[in-house]
Amino acid sequence: MYKHYETSEDVFVDREEQIKWMNDALEKCKEKSVVLHLKGIGGIGKSSLLNHWVNTHEKTIRLDCEQNSDFYQRLNVLAKGAVLQ
Repeated sequence: MYKHYETSEDVFVDREEQIKWMNDALEKCKEKSVVLHLKGIGGIGKSSLLNHWVNTHEKTIRLDCEQNSDFYQRLNVLAKGAVLQ
């Protein structure tokens, strides 16, 4: 249905509103952890948006719940301070 296009790190446009929302959420929770949930149909740029945003921050962990069947096990690893890829 939707064709997948490779993205470029050099070009990222028309996502200012979403990036502002993500930055604001992070800023409000400076002393705590924050979880952002991105949802939408395939091919609209959720992964590209997230990758772009993650690359602009020092400390982030990306946890893809759809690719990991045992979500709670991954959260437990995260809670113990392990680094997830």
